[in-house]
Amino acid sequence: MMPSNKSVANLILCKIFFFLFFETACVSILKYENRAPNLKKSQCSVKLSESDLSYSFKSLSGQKVMLNTFKGKVIFINHWATWCSPCIKEMPSLSQLYKTVKEQPIVFLFISNESKDHVENFVQKHSLSGLQFYTSVKAEKPRIFDNNTWPTTYIIDKNSNLVIKHTSTANWSHQSVTSYLKKLIHE
Repeated sequence: MMPSNKSVANLILCKIFFFLFFETACVSILKYENRAPNLKKSQCSVKLSESDLSYSFKSLSGQKVMLNTFKGKVIFINHWATWCSPCIKEMPSLSQLYKTVKEQPIVFLFISNESKDHVENFVQKHSLSGLQFYTSVKAEKPRIFDNNTWPTTYIIDKNSNLVIKHTSTANWSHQSVTSYLKKLIHE
């Protein structure tokens, strides 16, 4: 039995849509993954409330951690997902950034809404030891950290001010990021 002309036309339209949508997404990822984040464009100045600082998440060992534990330090938060292609693309640059500044008083928090087992399997598969991965329950996330875009990166200064909110992938190992973080440490 031959498919109808309408079926063939629908199939062609679906293929065109699929190509256009995913081609655009892939070009977008390639466009940004090798660029330093635009820190000026991503700047914000929001004093985090005590409620915001009570944001809690769990380490992969199951220990509950609260954001206010790190009060007085520069905090780098990356919300990501194992299924998120841009998140995976930027992991090497995040790992490199961590290695570059790990002796500095900066806290790195890589937080996923996924299960502990799922995150652990991803970390092992991609040899991401050394980075601190956490899981979070979306319902417990303060509104300021609630995002619908992955990856989203937040940088908090020593005075508990949210100073950077960057959505989308970037090359976080760029010298401009290292310089910015070091500047925050000395303020």
